[in-house]
Amino acid sequence: MAMRDTTEPGSVQLLHLRIDDIKREAVCLPGNRWRAVMEVSSVVSFALLADTEREVMFNNYRAFLNSLSFPIQIMYRSEPVDLGPYDDRMRAHRERLAYTPLEPLAESCLEHLHFLAERYGLLEQRYYIAVPAEEGAAGAAVGWHALRSSLDRRRRANAARLDEEARLTQLETRCDAVARGLSKCGGVAQRLDDAELASLFYSCWSPDQSRIQRLRATARRALDEFVVTSPHLYGAPDGRPRQGVSSFGNAVASRRGLLRSRTQPARSEVDSALELGSRSVLDHIAPASIEVQRDHIRLENLYARTLKLTDYPRRVDAGWLDPLISFDRPLQLSMHITPISVSEAMGSLKHKLAVLETSRTLDAGAGKLKDPERDQSLGDNNRVRDALASGVERLFAVSVYVTVTAASLRELDSVTERVEEEFDRIMAATRHTTFKQDTAYHAALPEATDGIRAVRNLDTTSVATMIPFTSGGLSMEGGLVWGISPHNRGLVQVDPFDPALQNYNMTVFASSGSGKSYAIKKGLLNAAYTGLRWVVIDPDGEYRTLVLALGGQLVELAVGSPHHINPLDLPAYSGDDKEMEGLSRHVNELIGWLEIMCAPAEGFTSQEQAVLDRALYDAYKSKGITPDPQTHDNEPPILNDLLEALGALPGAVAEHLAIRLERYVSGSLSGLFNHPTNVDLDSDYIVFDVFGIKDPNQQALALHMITKFIWRQITGEVRPRILVIDEAWTLMQHAKGGEFLFEFAKKARKRYLAVWTITQDIEDFMNSHHGRAVVNNSSMKLLLRHDTDAAIRAVADVFKLSADDRALLRRADPGDGLFYVRNTHVPIRIVASSDEHALITTKPAELVERQTRRQEVETGARRARSNGHVASDAR
Repeated sequence: MAMRDTTEPGSVQLLHLRIDDIKREAVCLPGNRWRAVMEVSSVVSFALLADTEREVMFNNYRAFLNSLSFPIQIMYRSEPVDLGPYDDRMRAHRERLAYTPLEPLAESCLEHLHFLAERYGLLEQRYYIAVPAEEGAAGAAVGWHALRSSLDRRRRANAARLDEEARLTQLETRCDAVARGLSKCGGVAQRLDDAELASLFYSCWSPDQSRIQRLRATARRALDEFVVTSPHLYGAPDGRPRQGVSSFGNAVASRRGLLRSRTQPARSEVDSALELGSRSVLDHIAPASIEVQRDHIRLENLYARTLKLTDYPRRVDAGWLDPLISFDRPLQLSMHITPISVSEAMGSLKHKLAVLETSRTLDAGAGKLKDPERDQSLGDNNRVRDALASGVERLFAVSVYVTVTAASLRELDSVTERVEEEFDRIMAATRHTTFKQDTAYHAALPEATDGIRAVRNLDTTSVATMIPFTSGGLSMEGGLVWGISPHNRGLVQVDPFDPALQNYNMTVFASSGSGKSYAIKKGLLNAAYTGLRWVVIDPDGEYRTLVLALGGQLVELAVGSPHHINPLDLPAYSGDDKEMEGLSRHVNELIGWLEIMCAPAEGFTSQEQAVLDRALYDAYKSKGITPDPQTHDNEPPILNDLLEALGALPGAVAEHLAIRLERYVSGSLSGLFNHPTNVDLDSDYIVFDVFGIKDPNQQALALHMITKFIWRQITGEVRPRILVIDEAWTLMQHAKGGEFLFEFAKKARKRYLAVWTITQDIEDFMNSHHGRAVVNNSSMKLLLRHDTDAAIRAVADVFKLSADDRALLRRADPGDGLFYVRNTHVPIRIVASSDEHALITTKPAELVERQTRRQEVETGARRARSNGHVASDAR
């Protein structure tokens, strides 16, 4: 077929498109056949599940298939990752980043992502389900005969409208049924709207062009107005528009006009102008050129070939199509599944069994040897018949098609050979659809139309083993790019503030040296690129280089530090905030904080708690602060005021408490917690460095105090912020600290706060009641390498790790691990550009090398200045 250089209204390319209209979230194919398409997201990776979870998902998918009363088509599609949306989001922040330290880092991040996409062939995976409306029945229900017999135009138009409504209503009902069934398998099926349908078919028919030039919103929109508004072009004496002309429908008129032009006289110039000025979205979808050959088709500059599955493996495990789903090249796999009625299936089975029994009887009478294949077939058919009779199984007509693409014929042949080899490995076989490539390509598109009919009858269990959801990705719209997934070559994009998340929290578990701080710092850089603010509580001094390089705020808390936070500061009060703490709740939390300070091992007795409660109220009263919120703006007391309040109380209990507290008031630790607050959160990026506090109990006190201070500071804010608590076990190991952190994480969503807790004390954290509660209250979890079997066992139970997952965590390189979001997880490899890496690395050898280079540069600069002075003196 000759190639066309451009797509024109009424062009031959539209004939190959075979779409009459796109409207009301449906596609109308020729012959009044309506289709809806649903995208399945949040796919649970079947191949990564533990055995028990895999069995549950398999049974749920099998139940979904058994519930079907109509045919469906499942389409899996992998294509080169589109970094355009991510580029757009980064460009949206370009003005804010201009002339800041973040600008070159953001540029290097984008360049690195494009480098990875090109070098490693990064892919994005998508799953679709095409749902057809029943053909014929819907029209009959509204009197389809009126369309054929009546000469009344209004009656014909009304009958057509009713027929369309009936089909669209049926599609809505069927889509709801599919969504409910797949939700039990962990997937979220959402129906595509008109714009999304147009974009999908555009990418199918113009794969290369759609990546270079995305379908603009103006092209996707259904335009009801003509650009030319001269009255004589409207075709009616009164200047009113012609009836029944719509943007999507114009392509239908164009396609039919092409057919009419061969038999009818040329239309007037006015009609031609009308049609040429009415380009529709279908004109944009159609490829600029198409060429159909014997064993392939050419779409613009891309070659495509569709194979049909002809031989199925005899013995399989569930998910046996995973080698194709995980294929490292762009690929499209479509599976047509059509339920067969029980009566029809039983009739066919009875006939086949009769033929087989007759053949066996005749062979036995003739003294021939038994035919093992015939006996196997008899056994299979008897098993299926019994299962059908009991209702355990159903019978389906199934056909599978695979479409591969390449930039040249030689490359297409090579990719085709590799796909065929993958099928050979699983004891299956495919064939080329010779001289039917056009029809086969349509069979692989989400049109729920199988023109090839390479059908195999299979029972429910056999169809369920072909579950395609074996390799789910983790790519949330608007998300931060954390890394790539080695499992499927996809980008791992996670939006920590996605409204669909139950909360914005994340827990990170990793052994020392596994790259946990590297991963978090990369995540914080990505957050900064997109305007998110963050605060880090850093017990090891690992984040100071990052925050200083970005021009952020470094707050050092240690004995002798100029920075101070008063733990007795009261929370801000807002009359509109029903969750705001009063003085009584604040006093209760202070008693928990003081317990970590004065009784870290044994805790306070009830008498000590009562005395402290009295002393705290007295200390606040000395500053004029009472339970009345109007007094809470007064200057708060400090620990010295609490010590004085304890000294004024009678009894040995108060005296013993005062002795334990005095160390933090007038002793060696008086510089830590006994000063008024002089710190403000006046930067977008803040690090609280507590590296100077060496004692674990004192670090726990600092973490508790800083977290509480941040909570007070963000009261009333509506902007999202991330709080990173590194080495969270330091606080969690204390009962009151664990209780506080859990309650804090639980309330964080109300303040638009994401709490990221990090720990390398995996076993202790997971064996802690509050530790597990924190994990359960985190929508995101990042697991990196675990060095011990005990650590693996600690997380395996909670995260239901499969054997492959456990092996991955044990042998993972630094920065490699598993990322969990909601009900899915993927393997991840944290990636950073060279500029980002130089800023966030914590490897001692690299830090020494960087320091050496810096010293060499400084030494060279000093010598240059010295030589300059010598030369000047000589002159």
